[in-house]
Amino acid sequence: MGKHEGFRDHVRLLFGRLVGSEVAQDSIAEVPSRQGNYLSLTVTVYLQTEEHRQAIYLGLHQDERIIYYL
Repeated sequence: MGKHEGFRDHVRLLFGRLVGSEVAQDSIAEVPSRQGNYLSLTVTVYLQTEEHRQAIYLGLHQDERIIYYL
C-alpha cells in the first residue's frame, strides 16, 4: 500500500459531495512531489456561482487530509 493510497478517490468523492455531482476520473490530474512526500492533484470542475466556489474552499479547508489548496 502506497503512501498516498486512496487520496485521489478521497478528493474525487469530496469534490463530488461539494459540487453536488460525480467528478469523472479524467477530471483529476496527479503529480507526485520529487521525493514522494506529497501528491498534487488538479481537479477541473465548472462552478455556477461565487457561493459554490466559497463552499468548495470551506470544504477543502475543513478536510484534514488536504494540506494546501488554491
